[in-house]
Amino acid sequence: MESIRLNKYLSDAGICSRRQADRWIEEKRITVNGEIAGMGMKVAPDSKVCLDGKLIKKEEKKNKDNMYFFFTTSNRSDSVAFQQNIPP
Repeated sequence: MESIRLNKYLSDAGICSRRQADRWIEEKRITVNGEIAGMGMKVAPDSKVCLDGKLIKKEEKKNKDNMYFFFTTSNRSDSVAFQQNIPP
């Protein structure tokens, strides 16, 4: 896997948006391998990224074979759910 921009790494980890990540980088709250991060910095998959000293673990995205949709009407007893298979 190639290195990616730090703000995307943080966004993909699910802790913030890319814009929020940029703010944290500007505030010097993010470190990469013990060094204060800079704007536009790229990180490798094995980099240790921390926010306020706490390690951020980025989980690999998993292919989801099923997607669930839930629909409700004004009468809760009429709720309907169905499953749709999506090819990988």
